[in-house]
Amino acid sequence: MAVNSSLGPNAVTYTAYMKALADACTPEAAKKAEEVLVRMEKMNQEGNNAVQPSLMSFNISLCAWAKIRDISGAKHAERILTRMEARRNTGLSGINPDIVSYATCIDAWAKSSDFEAGVRAQTLLDRMQEEPAKLTPNLIVYNSVISAWGASKDPRAGDKALNILDQIDLRQDIEPDHFTFSSVIHALAQQRDPEVSNTTEALLNRMEERGLVPTTLTYNTVMNAVALSGSESAGYKAEAILSHMGGKADVVSFNTAIKAWALSGSHEKAVMAQKLLESMTVDPDLVTFNTLLNACASTPKAANLECDSDARIRAFRIAVGTFQQIQDSQNLAPNDFTYGTMMKTCLTLLPPGQEQTKLLKLFFAECVQNDCLSEAVSNILQSGISTDEYERILKENGLPSES
Repeated sequence: MAVNSSLGPNAVTYTAYMKALADACTPEAAKKAEEVLVRMEKMNQEGNNAVQPSLMSFNISLCAWAKIRDISGAKHAERILTRMEARRNTGLSGINPDIVSYATCIDAWAKSSDFEAGVRAQTLLDRMQEEPAKLTPNLIVYNSVISAWGASKDPRAGDKALNILDQIDLRQDIEPDHFTFSSVIHALAQQRDPEVSNTTEALLNRMEERGLVPTTLTYNTVMNAVALSGSESAGYKAEAILSHMGGKADVVSFNTAIKAWALSGSHEKAVMAQKLLESMTVDPDLVTFNTLLNACASTPKAANLECDSDARIRAFRIAVGTFQQIQDSQNLAPNDFTYGTMMKTCLTLLPPGQEQTKLLKLFFAECVQNDCLSEAVSNILQSGISTDEYERILKENGLPSES
């Protein structure tokens, strides 16, 4: 017998309560919201028509889990969506998952940053377009799938994101927006490939041609892709983008351009990186100086022996001067990366001998004294000296033997 109580809470009441729980953005609240949904279903099955859950009830439960922003939330959201699909497939009325349902679940995967996020989001995109759903994705859905690929760190992410951009371009009713291009660029920027950096630059140009103004983050992401390409021209390309940014450049922008020099194949990278630091229109931070030190430490050999010697001398002098700037700063202090990179600079730019060993011991001792010792620093020292010498240095600095 159907129950229609006018005294108890109805579906509107329960759904409003679920919405309040979803807004809390906690796993406990999401679990509670789903428990309310399950209770509504059970009461409805027992004959209480006043509490029959609506599509909104299910979508709010999906949203509650999506707001958790981790793998657990994404899995719970997809489980609820699968229940909705099962209800639809068995003929239960009013609970057919809609665009909001799929978009919310896809967004949950995008926010999870899980390695499978791209694959799961792509699967949901395919499911919503196939029978029996036959739903047409909107730009929000496409953007979320692209974002999921970018967050996944999957090596295929860039290509998959570009494929979705192509799908959007084929549509007559929607156009890619700023978020679309920025997300594709982010997905591509995960790959260390010269061709990828060219593609991100082309996408940046497409944005501007369409009248879309890139944000500082978008410019920085393109520069990072250029830096990761490791090409000999990476530094020049990054500086061109930095110049194009004008007043939008922040400290991350300059750090990324210096990183492009540090990772490039140029034997003059240290000099070029130093010039860039000196031209900064914002205050440098420790990352700025450490990145310049890395450019010095990774100075490659030049084809000409005389040029090689000159480049290494200049790089070492720049490194020493940069380290001194950090020490003289009122706001900065060397960290383990600073000390480790200075030791690496000694190993790569100085010939083996007493002077090199003396400086290695000096930087290591100061590192220990300033409580900056890390496994990475120890490994750098160990790589450049004999085992016996390494053990002596450990003992001199009051550290336990590793033999």
